[in-house]
Amino acid sequence: MGRRQGLGSRLLARAEEAARARGCRQAVLETHDFQVPAFYPKHGYICCGVTEDWPAGHRQYHFQKQLA
Repeated sequence: MGRRQGLGSRLLARAEEAARARGCRQAVLETHDFQVPAFYPKHGYICCGVTEDWPAGHRQYHFQKQLA
């Protein structure tokens, strides 16, 4: 299965569902510029920080989403 097949969206939805079932109120994650960070805002995540040059020559993005 390749990109744009919806697998990532389904996995993320299942993870959020499992977190809610356990009483989690917020999801927090990190990703990098080479890992398609634009995916997460499409699913309601808000970028709450960026670490420059981590790893060297790249950016690390910090996202959060309220689940409750």
